[in-house]
Amino acid sequence: MISAKAGRLITHLEKCSQSELQNIFPKDDIPEILVPFNSSDSTIPPEKRVCHKIIQPKLNDFTIQTSPHQKEILANQIARLFYACNLPFNLAENDVFKKSISMLRPGYTLPARKSLAGGLLDKIFNEVTTMTASALEGKDVTLVQDGWSDIHNSHVIAHCVHLREILFSEFS
Repeated sequence: MISAKAGRLITHLEKCSQSELQNIFPKDDIPEILVPFNSSDSTIPPEKRVCHKIIQPKLNDFTIQTSPHQKEILANQIARLFYACNLPFNLAENDVFKKSISMLRPGYTLPARKSLAGGLLDKIFNEVTTMTASALEGKDVTLVQDGWSDIHNSHVIAHCVHLREILFSEFS
C-alpha cells in the first residue's frame, strides 16, 4: 500500500533541480544527492532527477552524557568541596543545591549525604594522608596542638603541622 505522501515527493523531485542546489550551496560543498525512485525514468529530465539531502543533527549534539569515570571524578570533587569548606552533608539533599548542580551538569545526580559521610570521606582522607605524608617525608616539622572544651563540656583537640623551609638563595 502506497501512502498519499508519495505523490508530494514525486512532485518535489520534479521541481527540484541541480541549478537550485547550485544557488543554495557553493559548487564544491553540495551534500549527498538523492536520485528519484527510478533513475532511468525517461519522463523526468536528468537535471530534475536530483534533490539535496537534508542532514538531521544527532540528538547527542544537544545532550551531555556523563560516563561512570566522569561521575566518579565529579563525586570526588564535590566531596572535596564539602570537606574543604566544612559544609554540612545534608546540603547534598537540599533542592536548591541539587538544582544548581543540575543546571551545571544536566542528568548528573549528586552523591547522597551518607555517601559523603562514608565511603567518599574515607577515600579522600586516604588520598590526602598519602599526599601529605609523601610531601613531608624527610623534612623537619613542628606539631602544634591546642585543646579546649565546647559548650557541652566535650573535649576538642586541634592539631596543626608547621613546615618551615629555609631557602638558601635568600641568604646568599
